[in-house]
Amino acid sequence: MTPDERDLLDFAVKWLPYGGGPGEETMLTFGLTRPQYLRRLDGIISRHPQTIPPTTLEKIKALT
Repeated sequence: MTPDERDLLDFAVKWLPYGGGPGEETMLTFGLTRPQYLRRLDGIISRHPQTIPPTTLEKIKALT
């Protein structure tokens, strides 16, 4: 996992209790709209599922 992917995943985990992060935050933090952010997040969890605890992975999948 690249540092950028890790940052995106850490952001998602931080914002999970609040629905995954608002579009304003994804734009400010990553320069991505919420749909772009969710597509990237989906790609990360698809490529690296073994690095994410199963319960967290399920919650992230529910966002994407």
